[in-house]
Amino acid sequence: DLFCFKVRQFDFEQLTRRIMLSFLASIFDPLGLVSPWIVTGKLLLQQTTRLQLDWDAPVPETIHQKWNSWYNSL
Repeated sequence: DLFCFKVRQFDFEQLTRRIMLSFLASIFDPLGLVSPWIVTGKLLLQQTTRLQLDWDAPVPETIHQKWNSWYNSL
């Protein structure tokens, strides 16, 4: 058997909480096969929430770099 997953291309030039949540919510994984990878993205979103940023405010550069690194690893 072979499982394949297609990752939708997103433009993360200016990353906001709204964009992060939109990308994470767009992942359809009813069997939970990619859950171990998704958790990292959710933890990054949680970090931005703790900073109490506005939904459309850019996230700090450190989180943006971690997000891009995580996204590219998908």
